[in-house]
Amino acid sequence: MSSSRILSQLHKSNWNGYFRRGINQKATNYSNPILRYYEFLQSEQGKKALFVGATIFSFGVFVVKLLPQASLSQKYIQMFYQSYYSPEKVTPVTQAFGQSIINNVVQDMGLLQRQAESLKFFVGNFAEPAVFGSFAFGSVLVGYPPFFNIFSHEELPDMLKVKFGMKVGDDVPEISNIRSREGKAFRDTLYLSDDAKKFALAREMNWALDTPVFVPPAISGLAVHINYGVCRYFNFLLPFLSKSLGQRYGIYFTVSFFFYVLHKKAQDFFYNNRICKADEKAALLGSCYREGGVEYYDKLLRRNVSLRELIPHARGRRLYNLKGNPVSPLFGSRLTIFQRKRLIDELEV
Repeated sequence: MSSSRILSQLHKSNWNGYFRRGINQKATNYSNPILRYYEFLQSEQGKKALFVGATIFSFGVFVVKLLPQASLSQKYIQMFYQSYYSPEKVTPVTQAFGQSIINNVVQDMGLLQRQAESLKFFVGNFAEPAVFGSFAFGSVLVGYPPFFNIFSHEELPDMLKVKFGMKVGDDVPEISNIRSREGKAFRDTLYLSDDAKKFALAREMNWALDTPVFVPPAISGLAVHINYGVCRYFNFLLPFLSKSLGQRYGIYFTVSFFFYVLHKKAQDFFYNNRICKADEKAALLGSCYREGGVEYYDKLLRRNVSLRELIPHARGRRLYNLKGNPVSPLFGSRLTIFQRKRLIDELEV
């Protein structure tokens, strides 16, 4: 049956009356295929079909969330983050300096030979280092921003060639803005000491070493499936099937919203716990790592404060607050950069 014929049933009076009286009451006009479909959903076969569909959807959410951490997808992740960056710009001397820092971090962390061999590093379009994968499940891919290859103030880029914001034509600030106090502050924060770079890389490797990558996807998949189960409970154990379509949709929306908030809180609790441990383990590698961590987060805050003014169309002010912390999304409760800096500063090494 064509989609136009199905949609045409929406305008028939028996369709509207069907939902006004509730879908648990049998329809008298079986010429409408949509009515027959909703009658089928109330049968035992329909219940099983809904359960199987919800299970497949929940598993799909789990797979989609887990896919970026899989070894098979790491090549495509690297290609994506290198779309707007040319690794050829890095000189052999700079590559040697960067490899030396990486080797020092691997040695200080005491990684096993097989773990060190599974590490892959690349330079990409990042604001901060990011890790993909886990030592427990194969290779680990670590990406870091281009300014990690700056090893002196003389190597800092010309701000007149820097673009801010999304990659569209009108997202280049005026020269007066680039040469402003914020532009100079942003330029200065791009230079990091070797200790700060070592801390940032050690933090990401500790994340890959200790964090079970399947937990966040599992939380998302379970939230979807439990949400389905609760909605089914309201449908068949409470008298909601006799209610109108608008009333039932209101209940479904309320339940889904509750589980969305619960899902966000569970994800943030997990990330906060693992982030604290990754930061702490990296800082406890030595006093130089702790001092490097304080420097890293301090410059990150200052960089974000500068970006508030440099990103065009006031988008920077929507992304960062006055202290330089990213603006939390709705119902978000992740640790701020300032809190992470303070936790490291209070550690005794």
